[in-house]
Amino acid sequence: MPFQNTNVYNFSEITISSIAEVGGVYGLARATLLRPGYYTILYVGKSGNLRERLKYHLNNPPVPELPTSSPSALIMRRDEQSASSN
Repeated sequence: MPFQNTNVYNFSEITISSIAEVGGVYGLARATLLRPGYYTILYVGKSGNLRERLKYHLNNPPVPELPTSSPSALIMRRDEQSASSN
């Protein structure tokens, strides 16, 4: 299973504002139309400050395929998300 220990969130300002300013690994994806629950990974990154990097990507998509007007997914490793809840 390719996404063990991960959580999927909407890639939006509301989600990004809830992420702590910690380092971590993230992926940006779009939903696969004919397979609900499956995603096409468009970009994978690592940052020392997830909130700032994701804010930047929201306004300046790193890949042209990243939909800015339709729902996109933010995929984070579970241990990175739990660190952001502190």
